[in-house]
Amino acid sequence: MRLLNRPPKILEERYFSEVRPLLYKQHRMYRQRGKREKHTLAEHLDSACQFVLTVSKMAGVPDDKRAVILAATAVHDLNKLDERGRNVKTLARDKAFLREQLEKAGVSSFGSG
Repeated sequence: MRLLNRPPKILEERYFSEVRPLLYKQHRMYRQRGKREKHTLAEHLDSACQFVLTVSKMAGVPDDKRAVILAATAVHDLNKLDERGRNVKTLARDKAFLREQLEKAGVSSFGSG
């Protein structure tokens, strides 16, 4: 039973209440480079997540699939998330690293309800 018998949160509510705050907490200090240098990694990931939420909803993608897309988007800059400086090709195949990043971003349970 949910608190006060409220219906389950929709994906957008979960993103804004659970994921977005974590992105800013963890990545607000990481400055982008090049043409994105005025923005933090948190801002970049947040923009990308909001974009996929909007586009996937407009396209009629079911919420369980939207959740997976959102989870991937929340951690899509793998090389910027790795403290050891490994490349994206290596990190994309490192399941333990991916699980850890999905948990840190608060999206590891997305898609499971």
